[in-house]
Amino acid sequence: MSITDGVEELFGYNRGNFMFDQVLRQWREYQEQDMRVKQFMLYREDVRDLTELTTSKMDSYLMIAILELGCCLDLLVHGVLHIKAMTDEPTWLLWLYVISLAEAFVFLFLSAWLAIHASVSAHSFSVRLLTQFVRLPLPSRRQIDAGSALATDYENKGFEDLLRLPVLRQQAERLSGGGPSQRTQDPSGGVAVAGLVSMSQPNANAAVAAKHVRLYRDLQDNWQAHDAYARACLALGTYKLLHAVAYYTVGLLVLEMHAPWAGLACATVLPMLAWLLIKLDLYFSSTRRVLGALFLMLGPLLALVAATLNSLSEPQRVAQFVLVAVVFAMHAGLIVCVACIARAEHVSERGAALPTRFRSVLYLDVFGWLQSPDERAADESAGPNSSRNQVEREMPLTLREGLYKESSRLGRQLRCEFQTWEVASLEALPSMLRRLRLLQREFESLCQDFSRLFQDDSNRDRISSNAAQDTSWTSSDYAQEAGEVDGNSIWLRLECHPERVAWFVQPHSEARMLQEPEGKFVSELDGVAARLEMLRQRIESLKEDARLARRGRSRLTRFAGGLMPPSATSTVRRPRQDADNMAPSERAAAGSAGDARGGTEVWMSSEAAAQTFHPRRDRREESRQPAGQVPWHTFLLASSVLVAVWIVGIVWYVINPLA
Repeated sequence: MSITDGVEELFGYNRGNFMFDQVLRQWREYQEQDMRVKQFMLYREDVRDLTELTTSKMDSYLMIAILELGCCLDLLVHGVLHIKAMTDEPTWLLWLYVISLAEAFVFLFLSAWLAIHASVSAHSFSVRLLTQFVRLPLPSRRQIDAGSALATDYENKGFEDLLRLPVLRQQAERLSGGGPSQRTQDPSGGVAVAGLVSMSQPNANAAVAAKHVRLYRDLQDNWQAHDAYARACLALGTYKLLHAVAYYTVGLLVLEMHAPWAGLACATVLPMLAWLLIKLDLYFSSTRRVLGALFLMLGPLLALVAATLNSLSEPQRVAQFVLVAVVFAMHAGLIVCVACIARAEHVSERGAALPTRFRSVLYLDVFGWLQSPDERAADESAGPNSSRNQVEREMPLTLREGLYKESSRLGRQLRCEFQTWEVASLEALPSMLRRLRLLQREFESLCQDFSRLFQDDSNRDRISSNAAQDTSWTSSDYAQEAGEVDGNSIWLRLECHPERVAWFVQPHSEARMLQEPEGKFVSELDGVAARLEMLRQRIESLKEDARLARRGRSRLTRFAGGLMPPSATSTVRRPRQDADNMAPSERAAAGSAGDARGGTEVWMSSEAAAQTFHPRRDRREESRQPAGQVPWHTFLLASSVLVAVWIVGIVWYVINPLA
């Protein structure tokens, strides 16, 4: 009876330990699931905060622009200069006043329109980002069930575990010099979502490297230039409105009320206000500030002198003619200077042209992605080897080869999985068979696209010969390369959908299990579809690079930071440990453990994901032009038209000086 009692005590003691460990494990896993949900709620809040930075600003710009547009219309309707009552009508002053008012109206209207576009675009893309990519990692029923445990699981353990003597094993290991037993490394240890944040440098900002922030950066190119030029047009419209008010006061005070000293005060104060606004808005050297002040202040002052000469009893025709011609020329020169100042000094990775002379543009750079003009000039003066000056327009060779190698690895793995699925008999599972055939057709189409791309780039010497040897999808030894799984070790997860009954088979050995095999690579159709999506995104990136290379340029420098591991750049149901850096057995074990812990269906965006975010993907000319360059081209066109108007004014005044 003593032996029976001892066995019973050991069995009960070990069973109690097992149940206690399972309770702690459940608490830990459910807490981890909750923390991961909260982490992704934080990511979603980041996207909303970044979007609010644009939408709230655009609302403010729009309100100010509308108010100033109302001032322009009010001046145009009610701010009438009664020059018809004068014996010598100075229509040149009316020209200066009305055209300055028209310039202000043009820039303010552009500002309002760009602000509307930026606000709508930012909100639309943020909604798309939140609804399609940054989703909460909610666990499935199977994952929740796998995180739990049954009391019968204890009975499946070996005899040495059922009747394990407490303390003896651990103390024996310690005395033998092996040290304390090492706990098995949990695949979910470390960061809650492995690969979501990847640091390129030890001192880098983790928020900048977060995948949702980097994807937002790519999407931001669709409205960032509209945001920047909305602010630039608002500033320029305000300057020109002050000019128009200054010319109106010159006509009102000097020509109508004959108060030249009051007109002098207004003609000095209003341009000075415009110059102070420019000083607040723009980065300038001291020389440019002086020239800007001259262009802004001399126009109304010279018009004041010309109007004073016109109001004298003996008008000075020649002096007045010269002064008015100079004022017209100065306005044309002012528009040219403004266009040079507001030019796109920075072009982002996807082609967004930004006027970085405006302080407000750099203030929006919350993550330090842009440089001020002075910093850029310092980098350029450092020589061609300066690290900041190495922004290439072509995708780097190492990056292109890395994409080819990664696509080849995915292709070999998928081909191996499809060959294993072909061995299995799926006639009794028609729904799985139909889906498998669809996935196979998609895979064959991707294989053809990859072959054409690879052949084209090989003929153009855009990849090296060493890289070409690693890109075969039909190599006979592909299953043993670089830790890739062998087809004979792949298990398949089969499922009968009406009853939701799942089981696992190994077609080559005809082994079957109701429980997921531990330490084995398990292929399921959801995972195959996710890996196909990974492969498609990489091939789309290579297609885009090849297409732009044929045009002589590329906008894929956002990859310049280096190729991210597939675990950090792929949309796939996967365990949270970096499976691509594991051995095959470790990868399979981590996959099982990761699926057992809930919340594996997390957002893992590809670097190429933002390439498909533009609403137009056809071959029209307006679609091929990057959305971020449209505001700059529009601003340049408007400035060119205004310069032409002032040139016409000069010609008109030279031909008809009496006007």
